[in-house]
Amino acid sequence: MKKLISLMLSFSITSSLAANVVACGTNFNVKISSDVSYYTLSVGNGLFSYLQVENKAILFDAGVGLQDGASWTGELQKGNQFQSDFMKSTGVEEIEAIFITHNHSDHYGNLDAITKNFKVNNIVMPYNYSSLQKRFVNDKEKSNIGDSKIFVDQNTNIVEEYKKSYQYLGIKFENWSYTAKEYMKSTLSNESDENNRSSILYASINDHALLITGDAEENIGKEVMKNRDLRKVETLQVPHHGSGNMLSANFVKNLDPTYCYVSGTNAKNSEWKDYANSLQFPTYSGYTKIRTCNEIYLTGTYLDDSGYSDDFTDEFDQFEGSFEYQIKTDGSTALNYYEQTIINPIFE
Repeated sequence: MKKLISLMLSFSITSSLAANVVACGTNFNVKISSDVSYYTLSVGNGLFSYLQVENKAILFDAGVGLQDGASWTGELQKGNQFQSDFMKSTGVEEIEAIFITHNHSDHYGNLDAITKNFKVNNIVMPYNYSSLQKRFVNDKEKSNIGDSKIFVDQNTNIVEEYKKSYQYLGIKFENWSYTAKEYMKSTLSNESDENNRSSILYASINDHALLITGDAEENIGKEVMKNRDLRKVETLQVPHHGSGNMLSANFVKNLDPTYCYVSGTNAKNSEWKDYANSLQFPTYSGYTKIRTCNEIYLTGTYLDDSGYSDDFTDEFDQFEGSFEYQIKTDGSTALNYYEQTIINPIFE
């Protein structure tokens, strides 16, 4: 696989970030004796990201950008092999767990392809999971690219319980949304509020913290902030593809992230149209909420012809590619950019 950019950055493992994690209460920091990489793949207006430890992976959503009309079935979405090929190219042989942050198909639309390419040990369901689980079948022959069924091996453990924390591959994941369970329960009658039922997952590995947010919007962010203190993070998976209704600017400011990854693209770009669901992400209002990030990376292209100010279009440190944030055992980190995207899935 070709890397276009590799930027090495060194950090002390006794940094102020680590001190903040300890000071906030339960210490979720873990020491891992192997390099750990966090990848954000370029899949359009969807989310597919994973942590890799040696030859095993933990996925945070198994999504893909949708066609017009929010369709996720068919060869381009459900049957797409880009995500599986990318993981194989980085050495992934087995998937320990797949977290589905919430019940939207742009966050699970490629799950069927993944379960048919890899052994999957656990699938962690979102808070509102029943309609998704009804699509699961244990027979590969009963799941085809043209239907809405999803193959899940009978030996895969389905985690239905919504927990305060999880642990896989020795890494602890704190579910910040757990503190908002009562709020999420009150929203179940409103199908359009699914983003506010997103799991917000925190992990700290070798004193480097990251936060996965799904499509979390301002309302669930307010509930989380009422019920718990936020912790600073080094890496933020920007919510809702950089949409303006993502978590608030105040929420992001409290996280004080160094690196922000936006999984989104511009639907008006003809090359990305099949993976954008007619949406233009990120938006300028969304960008204003993450402008406190030191560095911002975008997996697709931005809308550059609609009068956005220069501070929006010039603020992305890299765009239209897949990204790796690597945590090394010596306390340093590396940022890597890959030219492979779902519209350019060429692997050497």
